[in-house]
Amino acid sequence: MQIQLLPGDLHQRLHLNFDRLEREDYAPANLFARDAAGGWPGDTVGRTILSWASLAAVTGRAPRYLSDVLARLPDELNERGYLGPVQEALDEQQLAGHGWLVSGLLEAYALLADPALLSMARRMVDGLFMQVRGKMADYPSNPADRIVAGEAAGTHVTTLAGWTISSDTGCVFIALEGLVKAHAIFQRAHEKELIDEMLASFRAMNLVGLSAQLHASLTATRQMLAYHDMERDAALLSHAEQVYGIFRNQAITENYANYNWFNRPTWTEPCAVVDAFIVALQLWHKTGKPSYLDDAHHIYYNALGYAQKPHGGFGLENCVGATSPDVKLPEGMDATMLCNHTYDVWWCCNMRGSVGLATAARWAMLHDRVDEVDRITIPFYFDADADMVLADGRWHIEQRTQYPVAGRTSVVLSPTGPAQRATLRMVIPGWVQPDSVVVALNGAEVQGYLTDGFVAITRLWQHGDRLDLTFSIVDRTEPVLLTSHVHDHHTHRHGPLIMGRTPEGHMKPLNDVITMSEEGARTDRRRILFW
Repeated sequence: MQIQLLPGDLHQRLHLNFDRLEREDYAPANLFARDAAGGWPGDTVGRTILSWASLAAVTGRAPRYLSDVLARLPDELNERGYLGPVQEALDEQQLAGHGWLVSGLLEAYALLADPALLSMARRMVDGLFMQVRGKMADYPSNPADRIVAGEAAGTHVTTLAGWTISSDTGCVFIALEGLVKAHAIFQRAHEKELIDEMLASFRAMNLVGLSAQLHASLTATRQMLAYHDMERDAALLSHAEQVYGIFRNQAITENYANYNWFNRPTWTEPCAVVDAFIVALQLWHKTGKPSYLDDAHHIYYNALGYAQKPHGGFGLENCVGATSPDVKLPEGMDATMLCNHTYDVWWCCNMRGSVGLATAARWAMLHDRVDEVDRITIPFYFDADADMVLADGRWHIEQRTQYPVAGRTSVVLSPTGPAQRATLRMVIPGWVQPDSVVVALNGAEVQGYLTDGFVAITRLWQHGDRLDLTFSIVDRTEPVLLTSHVHDHHTHRHGPLIMGRTPEGHMKPLNDVITMSEEGARTDRRRILFW
C-alpha cells in the first residue's frame, strides 16, 4: 500500500522533524563524534539512521545525510564489527545502542535494498549480541543492586556480575529492537534462543520495584508483540497487555505521556511516548479492543503533540498530575539543560519522534482480508490518498477530514474496473455518542454496522463512490487518569484534544505548541487539571 499524506497536522509534523534532522549537527562528522562521546556506542548513529529511513519511507523525501553516514559507518566499526570498545564485561548501554543501530540498518535496507547493510547488521548480531547468550540469568535485576540515579541521558553506574549497568535500568532490553527485527529477516536458531532468553528475563522482572526505565520496558513490550507475530505464543500477548496495563495504571501522566522511570515522576521522555503509542496500536490490532486505539489517539494528540516543538525536535516536560496541575518544561534540572537539552533532546528524542510520526502515517489506512472479503480500515483521520491492491484489483482512496476539530470525514473509493466487494471500516472514538453518528453514501443516508469501535459498510463499491461520516464532538470533562497523586480533578477535552489554560486565561489544545514561536514554546505553561 502507498499512502500520500496531504498538508495537515501529520504532514507538517513529519516535515518539521525531517528539517530538524538535516541541520548541521546531524552531518556525518558531528553525528559520529557525538555517538563516540555519549557513552552509548551505536545509539545516536543508530537512532538517526532509523529516523531518516522511516521518514523517507512515508514522505518520499531523500535524506540529506543518510548515504554519507552509511558509507562512513564500516570505517568506524571495531574488529568485531560494531561501534565502541571490545569489552570483557557486558555493557548494557552498548547493547542498547546497537539495538537501534541494527534496527536502523535493516530499515535502511528496506528503503535502499543494499545487501551490505544486511551484512553489517548480521555481523553486529553475531559479534555483540551473541555474547549475551547464557548470561541473562546474571543480569542485575534485584532492586538492592540497582542505584536509583540518572539524568535525562543515562550513565554507567557500576559493574556487577559481569555486567556494566546503567542508570536507565533495564536498557539492555532495547537490544531486542535490533535482535527481533534481525530474526524476522535471517530466521537463525541462535537469534531465537537469545530472544527467548531475554524475554524470559524481562518477564520475570519486577519493573515497578526496580524503577525500570519506561522507554526500555515499553521497547521490550513492542518487541514482544513483534515476536508474537512470528511465534503466536499467547503468553507473549498476555504479558504485553500486563506491562501496558502497569504503565497505564501507574506511570502515565495526565496528558498521556509517561514517567521516565516507574515510581519516579521526575520528567517525561518522548522516546517512551512513542513506544506507548506503538504498543497501544499493536495491542488494538491484535485484540480488537477499542480502548487501546482510543489511547493511541490521545497519546498522538496530547503527549506526542505537546512534546514536538516549533523547530521540529522533541523535548521533555514535567510529569503533570504527579508534580503539578500544569504541563511545562521540567523543573529541578541544571539551567543549561533546561534551556537547551530538555527542550531539544538531540541525542534520542528528536529521532525517536520521527518513528512515532512515521508510524501514525503507516497506520493511516490498513488493508486485510476477513472471511475472504477485503477490508479497508481507517483507524486515524488524516488528509491522505492511498493506492492499494485488493484481491480483485487496484484501488485509489481519497480521505479528507476536519478531525479532531470537527467530526466530519469523507472517503472516496475508486476501484479499477467493475464494481468490487469490500468492507470499509472507519473508527468511532469511545467518547463519541453513538446516536450522533451519521453515514451517507453518495449523499444518501445509510445504515452502518457499528461494532468494536468502528462503523463498517460492506458492499459492491463503484468507481468514485463517496462515503461521508459525521459525528458530534462536544466539549466535555474527564476524570484524572491516575488517582495516586491527585483526586477530585478533571481535564477539559474537545474530542481527543486536552485543553490547557494559559497564564492569560485562554483555553488552547496542547498540540498547538508547534505553531508557537520558539521562545513561546520554551516558556509555555498550561493548567490542564481543574477542580
